[in-house]
Amino acid sequence: MGSLRDSVRRILRDLVAEDYPHIHYPAASYAQVTAKQQSGEAYTYSVRLLDAAGQADHSVPTIPGIKSKLNLDVGDNVAVIFPYGQLAPYIVGKAVIP
Repeated sequence: MGSLRDSVRRILRDLVAEDYPHIHYPAASYAQVTAKQQSGEAYTYSVRLLDAAGQADHSVPTIPGIKSKLNLDVGDNVAVIFPYGQLAPYIVGKAVIP
């Protein structure tokens, strides 16, 4: 019986990894702005995700190319969401990390 259970678990783990990779990441996270470029009234940011303790999460690379109309500064902490499970965050706004 254990062999069948192990096989089903392995199949499900592979299925989730292939079809639902976003499940491994939270739908929202804190991040820190690491770079900023202005183009007209819009800005493009790079952010570094933060872990649950508010420290830089080095297991995830810096995420570049996030467009926003918010005027943030490098070093600001922000809240980001990942709409529709995509690994392309949207900056919600400045955040105070608890």
